[in-house]
Amino acid sequence: MYLMLNSVFLGFTNQNTMNFKLILTILLSTLFALPINAQRTIGQHAACGTVTSQEQMDWLRHYRKNIAPTYKMSGDILYVPIVFHVVGQDDGAGYYPAREALRILCEFNENYSNNESGIQFFLKENGGIRYHNNSRFFTHDLSDNDAYETIFCNQKKVDNVVNLFIVGNVSGVCGYYSPSSDCVVLIKDCIGPGSTTATHELGHFFTLPHPFFGWEGYDFPDDGPSNFIRENAARTGPDQNCYDKADLFCDTGADYESDRWNCSNPPEFVDPKGVEFEPDGTLFMSYSNDECQTRFSTEQLEAMQANLTITRSSFLDDPQVLNFNDLTHAATLNYPIFGDENVPNQNVTFKWENAGDVKYLFTLNNVAGSETLFNHTEILTETEFKFEFLPADVEFEWQWLLSRMIDTVLHQVQLINLKRLNHCHLFCQLLTSILLHVLVIQMVL
Repeated sequence: MYLMLNSVFLGFTNQNTMNFKLILTILLSTLFALPINAQRTIGQHAACGTVTSQEQMDWLRHYRKNIAPTYKMSGDILYVPIVFHVVGQDDGAGYYPAREALRILCEFNENYSNNESGIQFFLKENGGIRYHNNSRFFTHDLSDNDAYETIFCNQKKVDNVVNLFIVGNVSGVCGYYSPSSDCVVLIKDCIGPGSTTATHELGHFFTLPHPFFGWEGYDFPDDGPSNFIRENAARTGPDQNCYDKADLFCDTGADYESDRWNCSNPPEFVDPKGVEFEPDGTLFMSYSNDECQTRFSTEQLEAMQANLTITRSSFLDDPQVLNFNDLTHAATLNYPIFGDENVPNQNVTFKWENAGDVKYLFTLNNVAGSETLFNHTEILTETEFKFEFLPADVEFEWQWLLSRMIDTVLHQVQLINLKRLNHCHLFCQLLTSILLHVLVIQMVL
C-alpha cells in the first residue's frame, strides 16, 4: 500500500482587491477520486453500439483457419500507445476529467494484465490527452446513418495509436468501436469506477465480436437474420460448429442474449440440438452486467495479440521511452502555500518541488453551477505553470495529490459533496510506470 498526501486549498477572492485568499487543509488518505454519477444506472442497461464489420469477420475467419492452429503468443509484454480525445460542447462545457481518463487507463490495463493478455497501454507522450469542442459529436445518434461521426474521428485521430474519444451521450449505447474510422467512443456516464465498457470496446478494436454475434437486435427464440444458423452448445463432437458460427471461438460458450443481463439470474436457451445452456457471464465481450465480467478466454487473447502483431504492428514501433522506476518521494507545494493572502489573479505562477523523473497533471477548472468559467489541463515535466489571467471573484479550491494509490477513500470537504466509496481499482502502479510517473496537481475554481 502506497500513501499519498492530499492537500486541499479552500478559498475565495476578495471582492474589492480582485486577489485570491487561500486557506489550507491537509488530509492524509489513500487515492482521492471523484465519483462519476449515474454510471451504474446507465452502464448496466445500455448496450454496445459496435457493429462488427465484414472485413473484421473475414480477418477473424482467416486467422482461425490459417494462423490460430500454430500461433504462439509473445512471451513479452506488448506496449500500445493510446490518445484520449476528451470532447466537450462548443463552449467547452462537459469535459471528462483528465484524472478520470487516467483512472480508466489504469483499470483496463489491470483487466488486460490480470488476464495475461501480454498487452498494456501507455499514454502518448505528446498530446496524450486532447480536447475538442464540438456539440454535435459530444451528443450524437448512431441511428441517423450520416457520416459525421466517421468524418470527425478521421479528422481528429492520431496515426498508429488507439484513439479513444470520451463524449457526453450517444443515444441508447454506452460505447462503440467504429471500424470505418478505427476509433473507440465511450460515453462518460458509463465509465465510472468498476465499469468494463472500455475493456469491452478495446476487445472490438482488436477484432473480437460479441459471443452472441448474429443475435444483435434479435430475441430468442426468434430465428435471427435470414439464413442464420445458430451456434450449438457442443464444444466437441459431431454437433460442434463453434469455429464456424457466432464469434468463431470454441472456449467462449454459446450465447444468444443481446440484451444486458445479471449473472445472478442468467438467461436460459435451447440450441438446435435440444441442448439447454446458459451463456458465460464472466466474459468481457458478453452482455452480462459489468460486475459479472472478469476475463477474456484464451482463444480471444490469442486473437487480440495476433491482430495487434499482424495487422497493427506499426503501433508497436512507437519510439517513446517508458519509465518503470519507482517514485521515491512526493513533491512539496511552494506557491501558493498555507497562509498566503492576496495571491493575484494575473500573471500567477503555480510552483511545486521537483519529485524526480516524473510528469505532473495540472488541471484548473470551475465547478460552481453549469457555467464554464475556466477549464485548463496540462501534463508537464516542469515544476511550475503560469497563467496570465484567471477569473477573479470565484470561489475555488486547489488540490494536490500523488496518484499512485491502490485503495480509494473519499473525505467530506467543504464546497464539494464527496462520499466514502469502497472500491479497489488501482490508480495505480501502472499509472506511475507506464504513464511516466504522473503526479496530480489540481485547482478547481
